[in-house]
Amino acid sequence: MYSRAHDRRGPKCFRTTVTALIVMLTPVGWAVASTDPVAAQSAVAGTAEHHTTGRFTSSIPVSPSTTEPTTDSATPRSSVTEVVRPTLLTAGKLVEVVWNIPDGQTRPAGYRVSLYVSGCAGADCQPASSDKPASRQIAVQDVCATCSWATFDEPSVKDGGEYWASVIPLGRGETTSDNSSSLPRGRSSTEAVRVSTSPGATPFSAADLALDRAVEAAVDVIPGENDPNDAGIWIDVATGKVVHGFVDNSSYEQQVAKVQKINQAGLITTRRVKYSKSALTAIKDRIVRERADLAGVGIQINAVTLALKENKVRIRASAATPEAAAVLADRYGGDVIILDDVKIRMSSTANNPENTPAPRDPDPENLSWYGGIYIADGWLSGCTGGYLAQKSNGDYYMLTAGHCFDPTNIWGEPTLIEDDNGNTIGAIEDSYDGHDDDVDVASIWIPARGLATNQIIAESGSVFRNVTDDADEFVEDTLVCFSGVTSGTEKCARNYEQGEVIWPDGTIFYNATRAMQWDENTEDFALDGDSGSAIYRDVNDIFDDEFRVYGIESGTTWNEDDDENVVGGGFVYTFNTDIENAIDAHALESEPIP
Repeated sequence: MYSRAHDRRGPKCFRTTVTALIVMLTPVGWAVASTDPVAAQSAVAGTAEHHTTGRFTSSIPVSPSTTEPTTDSATPRSSVTEVVRPTLLTAGKLVEVVWNIPDGQTRPAGYRVSLYVSGCAGADCQPASSDKPASRQIAVQDVCATCSWATFDEPSVKDGGEYWASVIPLGRGETTSDNSSSLPRGRSSTEAVRVSTSPGATPFSAADLALDRAVEAAVDVIPGENDPNDAGIWIDVATGKVVHGFVDNSSYEQQVAKVQKINQAGLITTRRVKYSKSALTAIKDRIVRERADLAGVGIQINAVTLALKENKVRIRASAATPEAAAVLADRYGGDVIILDDVKIRMSSTANNPENTPAPRDPDPENLSWYGGIYIADGWLSGCTGGYLAQKSNGDYYMLTAGHCFDPTNIWGEPTLIEDDNGNTIGAIEDSYDGHDDDVDVASIWIPARGLATNQIIAESGSVFRNVTDDADEFVEDTLVCFSGVTSGTEKCARNYEQGEVIWPDGTIFYNATRAMQWDENTEDFALDGDSGSAIYRDVNDIFDDEFRVYGIESGTTWNEDDDENVVGGGFVYTFNTDIENAIDAHALESEPIP
């Protein structure tokens, strides 16, 4: 592990608001969006000092108090305030406009937000100009001085339309506070962009998303993994139910009653078990500590993981013989051990020069940082940038796999990480490589806060995922995905197990999480260069644009039987809560779409 302390004091923690594809115009800001699902996305023009992403910008969310459309009785005083980053986010028949003003500028008394539809004719049609096409005003909202967004929906917004918005300051107000120093700054631009309402198809079915909501409901009422009665949560694929294991004692019926109160469409059930998750974990940890003793009696441990569905501990060993089973039963109990001769195999997926990274670099003329991009140390190593995170000190970080880079360079200084165009992202601050560590993660400090986004690129050059949540509970059979720079596309598998797994070099990856796809037997589910990818899943079946992150990808994994046949394929990763515990970094999230 490597950690470098900084004496930097950032602003207080804040959550970020989802925005998309940004343009700026001073003093009146213009943005354009299309609700045509096949509308092409194009880059936002600007420079690095814009701190725009082309897809997202971070801002402090405040709820607008909107009024009915008004006349021009409140004369706009556009000379008062510079509006930067008016942005359109589209989701179905909804258009949300988001904007900021620079720190130190006078806050207006309010804002007038106007929505225009492109493509019109007649007296009410405004002619095309250098900064917008021919358009017709269809809706107006006047919002408060501290507001930073306004939402338009039906009947103004219709499928297939292309929309513009303008944001005009009204009157004179107060000077922006020091808290606004975290807002992105920018200069004016007359370039317009087009976005699509479709964020890209996801592999998550309606039934799968319903189960996810049931899991979230169950998490709210379970006693917690350290409770002596809790035995974990898993999905029973055969019945399509979320199952909560609970120790069979006098409290069992009370827990059943709690679950029934929040039962989501009958999707949650409770199962009586003998061992709690904490008891199983204690046995697992003891086995790992005693692996040298077990090797002395001919039991060579390959992996020790929790089998929550079976309420047991699964041991994978070189020889699953009756004699070995008897030794394990005598030591740990005959009803708590599954001895398996199907071994776990893993291989880290750090960069291999033979694998060409997919084209998914940030626009050098409109720089921003988001998950899924190619990152390198300028020398030999390159991997995938994971999701962006924030520490309690307020600083922003890009997370990736710790095994990808040496934390210090040849001069003993923190390693600088850059994108594929040579733009410096920042320096490595924390680094654990997953070998005899609880996590395989590195944090890259981002000094240019305004460049940080909450997004992950899922398909090269086109599809992005907005992070609105982070996972705090491992649930077996949850479908999760990643998208690495070498694979260049989304790959998904189901969470299978957590536990200690032995790397080929004999070191241990503690609390490794494996996700497996059983209909594909492959050693190459994840490819060299995919390491560091964010693990995530969709959580919204309405907007299809809200995603939860689960962790950071470390490598490819598969099972191997006694004849050395490959069984299944998937990826291994560090779970989100382990990352939070190790480096105090929480995913940079946006608020869900209102």
